[in-house]
Amino acid sequence: MGMIRTPDQRLRVFISSTIKEMAAERKAAREAVATLHLTPVYFEMGARPHPPRELYKAYLEQSHIFVGIYGASYGWIGPGMEISGLEDEYRLSAGKPRLIYVKKTAGDRDERLKKLLADMETQHASCYQYFSQPEELAGLLANDLAIFLSEQIQAGLEPTREEPPPVPSPLPALPGRLIGRDQELTELCQLLLADDVRFVSITGTGGTGKTHLAIEAASRLEPHFPNGIHFVTLGTLRDPEELFPSIARQTGIFDSGMQPLQETLVRHFTRHKSLLLLDNFEHILPAAPALAGLSHHCPDLKVLVTSRAPLHVRGEQLFPLSSLPVPAPAPVSDTQSLLGVPSVQLFIQRAREVHPALPLDPENVKAIGEICRRLDGLPLAIELAAHRTRILTPSAMLRRMDRVLDTLRHGQQDMPERHQTLRAAIAWSYQLLDEETRRMFARLAVCNGGWSLEAAEALAGEPAGDTITRLEALVDQGLVQTLPNTAEPYFTMFLAIREFALEELERIGENDTQRDAHARYYTAFVREMEPNSWKPQRVLWFSRVQREYANIRDAFSFLLEKGDNQAAWRVAASMGLYWITMGKLSEAIQWINDAGIHSRPGEGDDFLTGIDPEVRAAAFRTSGMVHFFSADFAKALEDLQESVRLFSDAGDELNMARSLSYYAVVSISAGNQKASDCFQQAIRLGQRYDDTYSIVVSSTFQSEVMLACRDTQHALELVMEALDRCRQEGDLFLLAMVLLQAGNIYLTLSEYQIAAEYYQEGLDIHKAFPLGPSVGWFYMGMGFCRLMEGDINEGRTQFCQGLEIGRESGDLSDIIGGLIGMGCTVFSEGDATKAARLLGAAETLIQKSGYKLWCSTAVMYEWLRQALKKAHDQAWMDKESDPGKRWTTERAMEEAFFMPSGEPA
Repeated sequence: MGMIRTPDQRLRVFISSTIKEMAAERKAAREAVATLHLTPVYFEMGARPHPPRELYKAYLEQSHIFVGIYGASYGWIGPGMEISGLEDEYRLSAGKPRLIYVKKTAGDRDERLKKLLADMETQHASCYQYFSQPEELAGLLANDLAIFLSEQIQAGLEPTREEPPPVPSPLPALPGRLIGRDQELTELCQLLLADDVRFVSITGTGGTGKTHLAIEAASRLEPHFPNGIHFVTLGTLRDPEELFPSIARQTGIFDSGMQPLQETLVRHFTRHKSLLLLDNFEHILPAAPALAGLSHHCPDLKVLVTSRAPLHVRGEQLFPLSSLPVPAPAPVSDTQSLLGVPSVQLFIQRAREVHPALPLDPENVKAIGEICRRLDGLPLAIELAAHRTRILTPSAMLRRMDRVLDTLRHGQQDMPERHQTLRAAIAWSYQLLDEETRRMFARLAVCNGGWSLEAAEALAGEPAGDTITRLEALVDQGLVQTLPNTAEPYFTMFLAIREFALEELERIGENDTQRDAHARYYTAFVREMEPNSWKPQRVLWFSRVQREYANIRDAFSFLLEKGDNQAAWRVAASMGLYWITMGKLSEAIQWINDAGIHSRPGEGDDFLTGIDPEVRAAAFRTSGMVHFFSADFAKALEDLQESVRLFSDAGDELNMARSLSYYAVVSISAGNQKASDCFQQAIRLGQRYDDTYSIVVSSTFQSEVMLACRDTQHALELVMEALDRCRQEGDLFLLAMVLLQAGNIYLTLSEYQIAAEYYQEGLDIHKAFPLGPSVGWFYMGMGFCRLMEGDINEGRTQFCQGLEIGRESGDLSDIIGGLIGMGCTVFSEGDATKAARLLGAAETLIQKSGYKLWCSTAVMYEWLRQALKKAHDQAWMDKESDPGKRWTTERAMEEAFFMPSGEPA
């Protein structure tokens, strides 16, 4: 918490301008600063015992904020100076927040002032605005100072938040039609369709309806973006580093962890004409340059941002949004005129949702008009007020609002006026609650993004029946919302409401205890999920984890913060299969590193002795699995071997079998010949405990060892047994894995029609259940089957699908298989030269990665090599494949995607 300043320690605002020319403006600025109870600092005040430059330099050094006001004059250049005092003051303010105001003038500005202002525009400032009259300047400065200070307070007090579930989702449903924004909607749509505009930021005070306008515009423009409109909410984030992971999760882009996530996003959006809508960017403004870089590298991507503040990046087109028009001050007697005011229309629309019979008589309409005027036309504040019409008439509501608004306004002098009114609307709803419901409201604010009924019962500290009753009261008051289309009840708060509730939680002194209770609840949640993640019911559990992911991450962070390393390791260890299935590998590696699962500098063995062996064993298994799917075979083998040892020492044979299964799978990829013995041991242990997961995984990939030994019959028997078991238990994830291997075996037997049937069944499963980058192998196998059946065009289509998945995820195995497959395709079309070069590129990646070709890939690889050898001699092959061996991975993929005619595949 920041220190408390006494009156003589108030923030000092240095006012810089020419003295005579801007006298009226300086007076207006001084009064605006004083109204906020800040201290204005300006040149002409006080005695001058020092030379002028030393005086204003000393004042500047002791000031906290710089305000520059500029007219037409460049100012006086003192003796021995090369620049004016006006410019010198600006240069000396480097490192301080700068608020710049330029007076609109009909006359010519001094040339040197023009150059100085041009320099200012290219540099980052907290604001840069134009004004005409001193009164306008005073209003702008007071508002900007208040917003600046409130944002600094929020930045220091707000807790870290997370994002909603990591699955593609349509645009959120709107609560009603967009009111009073017809002109803005038309202008925004035109702006987004302009050829020279790629990055638009809707800016405005919180609660002005930026999100509603953005969603309405995106919905209207949907036909213009054939590859989709992606809605990404950022309101729960506080860490700028979370921007790209959040985009990936919410747009359904698989993160393999094999390359920087920015490259994965660029690869996805470069080839897709789409609109990316990022909501509530103001919480992570330092991430703006990264977003601008993404936009710069994706010419077919349009970016639409909502934010309380501009992002200040090159290419940004601002679209400022003000509040809705409000009625003129009372008295107003013309009912029809009031009914035509947009803010009044919004109030009535929302009120009719809870009170369909609300009479629109002159008394009610007049009261509604006054409510909207006092709420300054802010849509969120109006909606909260409208919810009260179920229990209060508009006139009664207006009387109650007066008391709450006055109390809050006097207590929040450093907040912008519109923030005050928004606070008042929330506080007014809050004051209608009884004491017990207020306390529960504050306690539930510790949940990030939302909570289930079970979580509410655990965290509210109330009997179950009372929790439901009080939740209903919170929903009725508009302070809590229920999420639609969920199998079980799920609740959330608007961002501004949650901020208010968190302040109340701090005020009642329960912040620490609630965070601890929150961490304990979600630790128990993931521990209950973990054993189910090995069973068919993982589908239901993973959907719950997606919804609760922000809460789980907050719990994990809190455990690390308070030094409960064992509990943090338990959380990370439980998330392994979820991370792998949902494609969160970069994030998984970050959690593993944050927990110190591999090392804690300076703590050494003392740190590890504080972690129970079974927790360490589970954590190393998760780490090994994650690193395997990220193609770090050495780290994966090391971690899984340690997991097997620890489970063995603890006598936990069931978990030992699961770790052994993955250790053996990694061994195959790394060319380790001990895989067969490990698989057999894992199968024996799995059978002892009737564990389908370890039996199926081990049997399926043991078949790969059998194929390498040319024991095809035994390989097929293993896979068919595993297939029967998966079908009986209805385990879609394991079934898809076995279907892939069944197709691969029949491919090696040249039974292409049968192989294709297995591949197609696996692709059908993928439509209902995410299979991560492994789905690329279904396309690869299908492509080779179609090619061998003589359908070159269909083979190319399938190979392109698989290679595209590799491009987006960065999975080297997909990329290698795709390059080999496309080499087979172009050879079949008669282009042996390009086929040889694609083969050379694949061989380079195989050598660099240490990846051992699995049997199905080896079949394609050998087919292409033999075909080239039959058509040309070795000298020709060496010569023609050499250029491909020097290609970058990106160049190799681009070559593969283009047909011999030069047209994209």
